[in-house]
Amino acid sequence: MSISFDPNISASVYKALYNYDNKQKSGKVDKSKLSSNMTYLEKMKSAADKTNNISSTSDVKNTGASKNSVATSSVDESLKKHPEWKESVNSMVDSGIKAREMYGAKNVDIDSMTMDEYKSYISDIIGKIPFDASHPYDEETVYISEEGWEQMKKDPKYEAWVLGYTVENRAVKNPFFGMGDKGAYCIENFGASIEEHKGAGYSKVYTGSARQARSIYETASSRAGGIKTKAPQADLQPDPDWTLEEQLKKNRKNKDYWDEVYEARLYQSNKLQQDLNNKYYEKMRISQIEMMSSFNNNWSNLLF
Repeated sequence: MSISFDPNISASVYKALYNYDNKQKSGKVDKSKLSSNMTYLEKMKSAADKTNNISSTSDVKNTGASKNSVATSSVDESLKKHPEWKESVNSMVDSGIKAREMYGAKNVDIDSMTMDEYKSYISDIIGKIPFDASHPYDEETVYISEEGWEQMKKDPKYEAWVLGYTVENRAVKNPFFGMGDKGAYCIENFGASIEEHKGAGYSKVYTGSARQARSIYETASSRAGGIKTKAPQADLQPDPDWTLEEQLKKNRKNKDYWDEVYEARLYQSNKLQQDLNNKYYEKMRISQIEMMSSFNNNWSNLLF
């Protein structure tokens, strides 16, 4: 499976594709059981590119937007360079506008805010954006560069794109939920333009050790200014001491246990069938004896 990078496609999409690709290469994926997930993954990129029919040149709604907006948004500048991004970018801008209206304070005057107040305002919105139910264990840290904060404050359309990306990233369905998936760590880095965005996501048991994966995430998210968000059940998975080696041992033990259960049930089934057969043949034997006895009596009566 070839996975190319597009900054408008969410990190969760790439995580799912990457996980599937690795499992497929290692032979751990049963294609017959995952055919529906394969179809889902193949359609995931086009789903992420959906549009809500808003024009890329239309004005962004002014709810929570700066009155001293830039004449040309960095979003429009990016679209001039990458017109193929139009549908997905517009979809994210629209999602960001809705998130701002839903989770942001009402009647906000961005121009009168200090930068610290603006950062707190946006961080609060990002913290309220929910994760899809198929990502109950995820943890995410969002970094925005100082240039990015400056651009967002004066460019409401770019601000909407950053919020909308976060909305759609967290809304991506996880096709491996319910198959032992223990959640993911995500790091999102935003600059002053769409092109500067970089996102990464990896399993909470990456490298085969929950403790080591946690250490990697804590190191990656240790810089100042990160906006940290957890899904509702993030603290429940994985067990801090989880390792792939121990899980494989448990799997082997479980296999041995169920093999023993199977053998016991097979023995019980065979024994029951044998008992039924014995009872059947016993009845047949008694019936034959009774028939022979009756025949002999009748024959004796005829002779004597």
